[in-house]
Amino acid sequence: MKKLLLLIAIFALSFGANAQQKAFGDYYFGMTKKEAKTAFKANKENHRIEIGGWEFIATPFNCEFGADGLCQVSMYPQAQPMKMYLDRGNTELLLKEIKDIFTAAGYETEKEHVFWPKPSLMDGDSYCIIMRSKATQKFVIVRMPNVMKSIRDNYDVWIDIVPQSHADKLAEMKNKRVNDKADELKSKL
Repeated sequence: MKKLLLLIAIFALSFGANAQQKAFGDYYFGMTKKEAKTAFKANKENHRIEIGGWEFIATPFNCEFGADGLCQVSMYPQAQPMKMYLDRGNTELLLKEIKDIFTAAGYETEKEHVFWPKPSLMDGDSYCIIMRSKATQKFVIVRMPNVMKSIRDNYDVWIDIVPQSHADKLAEMKNKRVNDKADELKSKL
């Protein structure tokens, strides 16, 4: 009887150690790109969420995969008829609603951009707000890539979900990009 209980305990511990952390929808941190594509194709609706009248979608093509598999889920607003881009006022309202929804879901604000929530004053590829859930050990990074800024003062808002274990790697990647751009700028000055 003791051996049976010991075997059950070992099985439970080994199964728990291999469990993956849920990222969003059917995505789990650590899964391969192939697994993410299969999960997305099996149930596309489970990888969408409506926020502020905009439908955000997380496709495997916009996710980050590292040596350990999936390490970041990125959601972007899907273009809708008659509502192609976000203008300054709609963007500000959307940013506030995103913060309210994640706050209600148990996330706490870690860092806000100094000009939060004014989209016209925030840098193109920097964060707008960073939030963290202690319960799920995940970070949410809301950012505005500068892709749409050049088109008639329109904006694009992305939501990234990152495991806490990967947050330091993200900071390193961001610092490397900044340093690379600084080196490129120095070479042109």
